[in-house]
Amino acid sequence: MPGSQTTSLLDFLGDWRVGTAIDAPGLPAHVLRSVSTSGGLALWLAGDAGDVRIDVFPLGTQAQDASQRAVASTQALGVSYRSLGAPDPGLGKALCEAVAHHIARDEAAVIAALQRNQGTQRIRDVGGGPLLTLMGPTDDPFWALDPYVGCTIGCQFCYAQGRAQSWRKLAGLPDARWGSWVDARADAPEVLARELRTAARLPIKFSPIVSDPYQPLERSRRVTRRCLEVLVEQDWPEPVVVLTRSALVLEDAGLLGRLRSSWVGMSVPTLDEGLLSVLEPAASSIAERLETLRQLRAAGLRTFAVVQPVLPGDPQELAAALGAVVGSASVDTLAGVYGARQAFEFGAAAGVLADARDPGWQQRQLVATVGALRSVGVEVW
Repeated sequence: MPGSQTTSLLDFLGDWRVGTAIDAPGLPAHVLRSVSTSGGLALWLAGDAGDVRIDVFPLGTQAQDASQRAVASTQALGVSYRSLGAPDPGLGKALCEAVAHHIARDEAAVIAALQRNQGTQRIRDVGGGPLLTLMGPTDDPFWALDPYVGCTIGCQFCYAQGRAQSWRKLAGLPDARWGSWVDARADAPEVLARELRTAARLPIKFSPIVSDPYQPLERSRRVTRRCLEVLVEQDWPEPVVVLTRSALVLEDAGLLGRLRSSWVGMSVPTLDEGLLSVLEPAASSIAERLETLRQLRAAGLRTFAVVQPVLPGDPQELAAALGAVVGSASVDTLAGVYGARQAFEFGAAAGVLADARDPGWQQRQLVATVGALRSVGVEVW
């Protein structure tokens, strides 16, 4: 049984470790390739029939996050899958059932332990568990690194908020709106130094899926900076990718420049400052983001932009602004409204956003944005 002081989401897995064979009657052999506890519990299983990602989440998450639909469950947790080259839905369902059966054995004890001694602070220093998470398809993997879970930038359309909030509730932490709490991975530099000694030589991405590596708390905790210092000290040979919405990254430009290979990106979904002040309340302004990219590029760093989700505005004007400061960009549509429902439907920006939640509008805006970016020489990926 897990102890109350050291319990983490990994305890749901019991004796399973990376490398464990997941055996179930009638199933092709699969091996536990990687585990992530950043904002939830995710498992990557590798097998001859293809790789499968398994997501474990509190059952209440379904009410908040339409992307989470349990195909197997325990008393408190749902289990879903995403195929990574394995198109057989029967295989994915069977693997979910095997994971659910395994978790159910100690579920009550783990939940009880999670709910002891959690504290009530909205800003917490936490530790324990792995830091680097193996992600991506088998033929193009990379390491994801989350210095924080939770984010005080508080992007209203962030698709991580539903699952992150539901895990807090399961752990007995007090209700807190998205954007008001953060768990800082206090032991990240030490864990990273240890993991890099045996980690496969792969790119490392400072993943902003459940946090921003340069959110306001980085000014005092400097977890991201200290992780970058470890990568410089160990002379990491593969690319390091950082994505943020904060001009604070400029303070680490020199450090990023000392890496063998580094890429720094900014999320720039629109040039409408008023719109983003509603949707991304604590992020740097668009003017600051563009100036940050300009300075980083002038310092010799490779820069890119992420336009996700596409939002109202002239695609050609956006492309012209980005073309002056980045060499490449990623473009994608709105994953969901999530916490931005008020802004989309009733807030001061609702008129501007009236069409933006429509999938057809999103697709047309995406096509127009991709074309505009390519017309000014920005590579789109």
